[in-house]
Amino acid sequence: MTDVTDIPAFAVEPAKSSAPDQDLSEALAGVRRRAQLAVTDRWLMMAGAVMMPLGVALTLLGWYGAAHTTRLFEQVPYLVSGGILGLGLIVIGGACYFGYWLSRQFGNQREMLDALVRIEERLSAGVPGATANGDSGGSRGGPPLYATKTGTMYHRADCPVVLNRPSSELRTVRAGEKGLTPCRICDAPEA
Repeated sequence: MTDVTDIPAFAVEPAKSSAPDQDLSEALAGVRRRAQLAVTDRWLMMAGAVMMPLGVALTLLGWYGAAHTTRLFEQVPYLVSGGILGLGLIVIGGACYFGYWLSRQFGNQREMLDALVRIEERLSAGVPGATANGDSGGSRGGPPLYATKTGTMYHRADCPVVLNRPSSELRTVRAGEKGLTPCRICDAPEA
């Protein structure tokens, strides 16, 4: 009797000296898996774009066939094959379009939320001394607040009103100081 390892197709090669994960990746590279169909918003749009006009065409053909015959037993197949099947395709196509619309809405909402999170991170990184509760201090030992030499409003350091002014034109103040009101542009803290 012949040993199976004597046949060239079944011959066992000696093990190579390589890492075990590399052997596994080489073994898995030869294995082919059937790719699964992933339903995406593009597939939903295309399915709706095919089903709805096809349903309308079948409904019209069913109506045309039933309208041009006088016998009831000839009209029923047109009603079943054209009318009901066409109506079903219209409903399913409309549901596909609705699913496409919903997926686009959720995608846009996710993008908007990500953009808002990025903006919030940039703003919180750009404000020196901001705390977790959003209080920037002023009167409680936080970063100083500034006012112009003759101004009646106080501002945070990142306010556009005082940001590019030289320090000789500014004075350091505290929140709630008499005669000063908080800036509404930079949302300076109140006393």
